[in-house]
Amino acid sequence: MKKIKQKNNNFEFTLVSMENRSYSNVFDNFVSKADQTKMTKLYRDSDVLLATSRSEGFFIPGLEAMASGCVFITSDCNGINEYAVNGKNAVIYKNVEQLWEEDLIEKSLDTKYRDKLIKNGLITSRKFISDRLSSDLIKVIAL
Repeated sequence: MKKIKQKNNNFEFTLVSMENRSYSNVFDNFVSKADQTKMTKLYRDSDVLLATSRSEGFFIPGLEAMASGCVFITSDCNGINEYAVNGKNAVIYKNVEQLWEEDLIEKSLDTKYRDKLIKNGLITSRKFISDRLSSDLIKVIAL
């Protein structure tokens, strides 16, 4: 975050965590143990969800961000590959240096690119939720 803020100090970063306090003062805001209502508001009030995990199972916050009209930028952490496609509905970086070396956050805010990511993200979230709900309903009916 320090390197990104050095390059573009217009960005404001909010850390959302289950911890009681932030582990770094580089973040502008800190939110602890947010409930679903608070998370939805955070997604809607934010331009980007930046996920920096090295390894992740299925990553629900990415779909939540897409459903809320928030650009999703994430590391290639495996779990997101079920629904996130680089340049289509998300920005997926291979290594953290790409964030500032290639200005990935700033590029994702370009109006045409941002609109494309958000539009496709909304489609992805709706389709994924619909597909999952349908398959779960079939399993329940089959019992």
